[in-house]
Amino acid sequence: MMSRLKVSDMVFGLTATEIYRMVLDGNIKYFPINFWTCPEAVENAIEVTKYLFDEILKWDDDDIREKFNGSLFDKYKLGGMINIVYKHEIGEAFQNAFPGRLMPWEFGNAPQRFWNNKTRVEAIKWLIEVRLKWNRDTVAKNITAKVFYNNKLGGLLRYYGGSPYRALDSAYPNNYFKDEFIRLRISYIRRIT
Repeated sequence: MMSRLKVSDMVFGLTATEIYRMVLDGNIKYFPINFWTCPEAVENAIEVTKYLFDEILKWDDDDIREKFNGSLFDKYKLGGMINIVYKHEIGEAFQNAFPGRLMPWEFGNAPQRFWNNKTRVEAIKWLIEVRLKWNRDTVAKNITAKVFYNNKLGGLLRYYGGSPYRALDSAYPNNYFKDEFIRLRISYIRRIT
């Protein structure tokens, strides 16, 4: 078995991707000591995350939305990176490597401490204006909690007592009135009858 010193000698002068490839191929068992704590740790993490998604997985955005999960980084020997560099926040690793490519909530689990008033409003506006491209009337006729859940924003509704109307009112104050929401009224009537 190779000593840590030998591993360090073997990887001296190599890029983060080359070292990662050695780990994946089994040429070395672990990343070198301090690889994820050195001053270049974030740059190393960005480089290997890009390599994972662009060269190994070759996933498009829909694949990422569907398949991205907490065990992915462990499976590809990057659990230490997630734990040390990103404090267990897997979405942050992706966001750091691919800023703006996907919104944090598109992964299904936004990072801990992510939701505040600003990020909730941003997510609601993104859902209506970018993802769904709905106009005001379409929103009033079609919005339901299911729309939020189908777009991985169901957890967001807990901040609004489960009410899509309250969520919309926070993003678009005084633009909608409760009695405009046809589907919400119908589902409410069905529940009480």
